[in-house]
Amino acid sequence: MCEDHLDVLKESQWEIYRKFPIPEHILVPSTEVENKNFSTFPWLSSCYQRGAVRYASSSKYELTGIAPVARLGGQPYQLPRDKNIARISGVEEIPEYDDKTFTHFRPAGWWMHPNLHKDKNMGYVFHYYCWNILGHLAGKELIEKELDKVVEAARKYWQIHHQGYKYADVDTLNRAQIEEVSYLRCEEYPFGCDIYVNPWIIPELQDKIRLAKNMVETRKSSYLNRLPLEISLLVAEIICPVIYTQSDVQNLRNMLSLFVLNLPDTFWRSRLQSNRDLFFEVDLLETDSVDWQLLWLELMGLLSDKWYSSSGLAHREKLLGPIKGIIANLQ
Repeated sequence: MCEDHLDVLKESQWEIYRKFPIPEHILVPSTEVENKNFSTFPWLSSCYQRGAVRYASSSKYELTGIAPVARLGGQPYQLPRDKNIARISGVEEIPEYDDKTFTHFRPAGWWMHPNLHKDKNMGYVFHYYCWNILGHLAGKELIEKELDKVVEAARKYWQIHHQGYKYADVDTLNRAQIEEVSYLRCEEYPFGCDIYVNPWIIPELQDKIRLAKNMVETRKSSYLNRLPLEISLLVAEIICPVIYTQSDVQNLRNMLSLFVLNLPDTFWRSRLQSNRDLFFEVDLLETDSVDWQLLWLELMGLLSDKWYSSSGLAHREKLLGPIKGIIANLQ
């Protein structure tokens, strides 16, 4: 890996190198891709994938590194052998992918049997962010250790669901048409959400968590905070019902700002429980390091905002169904 290439991590340069490959591979730590927001070119995140490869001489799968993947008309795929390496761009001719750095394999659809490419290197590819979300929910060490079982669990899921799940046909989407529209309502997206926005790194969610951390010591006391819990809860229930709108959340925010009330966990749970898995970053927070009431309120704001349908949260919600189905098959 060449240190001189680390300056290409400016997002505009990623796009330039993708369109106009240079005569050498640009290799970086895989975390550089996994931790990148891709705010300038959101759809770049959907280009980068990992693979689970089974070599002709082996019966077990191995996890690859990350690289941009595209259909190549029956040609083998090439991904870094080292799972901790990512290829941003570089030479595209197959002879330039040396066997030491890259693995070469025939890709198969998840619903297809591995014997489709019998006696050849074959594998299945998946977006790096799907792997990260799966690892967060099921355990990173577990899915790497039990990669063969993960592949079989995924195959079992997609054998049943691939016909009815539009996301499986992502390659048929005309990306140029989507890029012409900045914001669409959720139902106007061909797949129910913007599938080209990053569902792993969501800056808006990180901002809300950061705000709640910063405000943990600034909660003021108020005489009205001494109101009986039943009265505080009744007022809040009227202002912001269980099925709420963006206006309801803003009204609740105004009330809490004025009266400095402490609402019980049951109030927030009834409004967020069905979406709780969307915010798995919250599970990593220490109990006493966050203004939890402020955080719950801000998360409700994200869910009710028109921003949601074009956000990484909507994309994450779309992915959680298949990922949970795969985890269920593992158990």
